[in-house]
Amino acid sequence: MIQQDLVSVCVPTYNGATYIKETINCIISQTYQNLEIIINDDCSTDQTAVIVQEMAQYDSRIKFFENKENLGLVGNWNKCIELSNGKWIKFLFQDDLMTSDCISKMIECNKPFVIASRTFIYNGNIDSETKNSFKKIENKYSIATILKNKSLLTQSLFVKTFCKYPSVNIFGEPSSMLIRKDIFDTVGYFDASLKQVCDLEYWLRAGSCFETSIIPEKLVSFRVHSESTSSNNHSTKRLETLYKDYFILYDKVVNDPIFQNFRNYAEKNIEFLYWEYAKKILLLKYSEPTGEIKSNILSSLKYSFARPTQFEDNTIKWFILQSISILYIAPIYALNKFGGMCMAILKRLFSKIYSKIFIISNGI
Repeated sequence: MIQQDLVSVCVPTYNGATYIKETINCIISQTYQNLEIIINDDCSTDQTAVIVQEMAQYDSRIKFFENKENLGLVGNWNKCIELSNGKWIKFLFQDDLMTSDCISKMIECNKPFVIASRTFIYNGNIDSETKNSFKKIENKYSIATILKNKSLLTQSLFVKTFCKYPSVNIFGEPSSMLIRKDIFDTVGYFDASLKQVCDLEYWLRAGSCFETSIIPEKLVSFRVHSESTSSNNHSTKRLETLYKDYFILYDKVVNDPIFQNFRNYAEKNIEFLYWEYAKKILLLKYSEPTGEIKSNILSSLKYSFARPTQFEDNTIKWFILQSISILYIAPIYALNKFGGMCMAILKRLFSKIYSKIFIISNGI
C-alpha cells in the first residue's frame, strides 16, 4: 500500500469558540486520513482553547498550540506553517467548512498549488451590500468561472488572468487552497503588513512561480458573519483596503525582486495595475486622499512615464494609454476644490472619457 503524504491542516484561531467545533469535526471526517491538525491560538479570551483541548483528547492528530503574545491575523497564519510537519499545507479557518472528500480531491491533482472553488455561508446580521458583493465574487469573479473548462493554470496564464481583474481576489481565500510546503521556502511567507489582500499578494507570488490546478467543484464553504475578518474589511476597513493595501500590492508587483517572475509573464499588462488603482480613487466618494496616497499617485505617474519601452511596438497606443492615466490621476487634486454636484459631474465626465479612450486604444 502506497504511503499517503502527510497533510498539515492549519487552523489559526482567535476567539473562535462559536464555530471551531464544527470546523474541527469536518477535518476529522475527511476521507484522506494522513493528517495532522495544527490549531494555533492567538491569545483568545473566549472558550476556544477549552473546546480544542477537549476534542484533542479523542483524536491524537489534533495538535494545539498557544501564542505567548498576539501575533495578529497574518502572523498567526505564518506561525501555523512554521509549526507544521506535512508535505502539504491545507488551511481551514476557524469558521469555515469543507466537504469530506475535499483534501482527497485536491491531493489527486498532484500540483504544487491547488485551488478549489468555494461557496459562502451567511450567519447573523449581514447587510445586503456585503452579501451582494460576495455573491458577485462567487458567481462571476472566481477563477473557475472566468476560465471555464480549464483545470491547469500555467504561470503565464495565472498572471495574465489576474491582470484582467487586478482589484478582485479571483483566486479565493486560504481555506480554498492546498499548498505544497516547499513553496514557502521558494517565495516566502504571507506578508503581515497587508490587511485585506494578504492572501491575494501571496497567490500572485506562488502562481507566477508554480503551476496551479483548479477544481471547479465547490469543496469549501467560507463563512461570512458579523465578526469575521472579511465582513469587517467590507465595512469599517474599506478605506484602508482600497487605498493602502492595493498600492502596497501594486508597488511590490512592480518593484519587489520576488515578483520578477510575475513581471516577466505580465509583460505590458503590468502598466494597468497602477491605472486601475487611479480609477478606483477617482470614482470614490472621498475627495481628500492622504499625503501617503498622493505620494503613491505621483510614484505611479513617474513609473508609467519612465517606461515607454513597454509599448515600443506601438507608440501611438502607448501615448493613448498615458492619456488614460493622466485623465484619472491629475483630476484627483482638482476635485478637492469642488463639492456636491460639481464633483459628481466631474467624476462622470472623466469616467466617460476614460471609457471612450480605452475602447479606441484596444482597437489599435
